[in-house]
Amino acid sequence: MTWLLMAFEGVFVTGFIARSDSSSYQLATFGLSFAIALILEAPVIMFSTAVTALVEDLKSLHKMRWFTLHINAAVFCLTFIMTSSLGFFLLHDIFHLQEDLCLSVQKTLLFFLPWAPAIGVRRFYQGILLQAQQTRLIAKGTLFRFLSLLSTCSFLFFLIPNPLSSSEIGAFALSFAVVVEALFIRQASASSVERVKKKNAPPSTLTYKKILSFYWPLALTSCISL
Repeated sequence: MTWLLMAFEGVFVTGFIARSDSSSYQLATFGLSFAIALILEAPVIMFSTAVTALVEDLKSLHKMRWFTLHINAAVFCLTFIMTSSLGFFLLHDIFHLQEDLCLSVQKTLLFFLPWAPAIGVRRFYQGILLQAQQTRLIAKGTLFRFLSLLSTCSFLFFLIPNPLSSSEIGAFALSFAVVVEALFIRQASASSVERVKKKNAPPSTLTYKKILSFYWPLALTSCISL
């Protein structure tokens, strides 16, 4: 069910955009923005795998959490750069997109700023839940995400007058839904996190160097698979 709902998200949002004014232009804007957001999101996708494999006690939990925060911050900064003059240069002068389309893509990307960091947080705590074999909570989180997306799209697309374009609404709805899911997963994993903190295990020898050596092939695989 989790993968089914996630696969349906993009179809659902593009369906709304296709019924808006200037639908072809808005679909192009959203498609390009979403593609850029997906590429920038790739480094955080494998956090759940890394957490499941590496987190054993309080020390390793803290190190993995700090690693997650640093990667999230880097991804956020990269997304922000794409909304700056440097991002405009890449889109307009390197990829030869029209000027008005570049500006629309950059405006839409602003609404994707919290998207990848929220996914990073979600994937981190999903790894904790996977360790605890609490997969039903992960499925519930996905359901909350989809319902949040549905309600946000339904409200904003029919809001009159609407200050946002349909591509911006789609980006906002996706980001808002992921933030809702991340908050739910964080709360749902609280008891599992406490169990990890209290676990009687040999002192962890996990270092940031070990985390990086373990994680970079996973992140590279995620990037290549896109």
